[in-house]
Amino acid sequence: MLGGAGPSSRLARIACVALAYAALQGPSGCHKKRTEERGAMPAGPVPPAAAPTAERARLPEDPAAGKRAEEQWRQHLAREERERQLGFDRRHLQEHRAILALIESARRSYDQARTPAALERAATRMPARLAAIRRQVTAMDHWGVNSHLLADYAALEDALRLGYPAAKHAALDDGRGLGEAPSLEAVRADFDRHLSAIGAWLEEASANEPEDEQ
Repeated sequence: MLGGAGPSSRLARIACVALAYAALQGPSGCHKKRTEERGAMPAGPVPPAAAPTAERARLPEDPAAGKRAEEQWRQHLAREERERQLGFDRRHLQEHRAILALIESARRSYDQARTPAALERAATRMPARLAAIRRQVTAMDHWGVNSHLLADYAALEDALRLGYPAAKHAALDDGRGLGEAPSLEAVRADFDRHLSAIGAWLEEASANEPEDEQ
């Protein structure tokens, strides 16, 4: 009878259920533990990672090739700068001609002086002439970084300020002790050299006018 089952009978049924539950859980738990333990164990020594292909294929640098490339780059920049300056001076040919006219007029004032007094008058007027030349150059190239002829103009201004009058005084032999001054022929030759360089550059600039500037 069900109603007459005692406490011992109920304990027996509970024990049977517990055994059955343990039988179901035990093997899977042990299996899980063994799986985790196997996963934690290293499978063997890990080989080092292979070096990237690019690193293995890299060749030693060639110093000579590097120098050639650097020199080619400098030449490229020099050509670019030359073309830039030619373009600037091509667009300012009229201003260059005006500057040259002032320089040649200032030079004639020294060359035409035949006496020390005439030379002194020419030297007295020279600062105003040089100031006019400098104003023209600055008006053309305000920042002083565009025209190829700036150095030649500066050299000619210095000659008119110092070298030319000193050489002319020595040539006239006015007794002022200028025997160590440069000879007038040497000063004139150097002056002509700068004028020739200016003329050649302006001729090249005017002869190579691009179609879009015509």
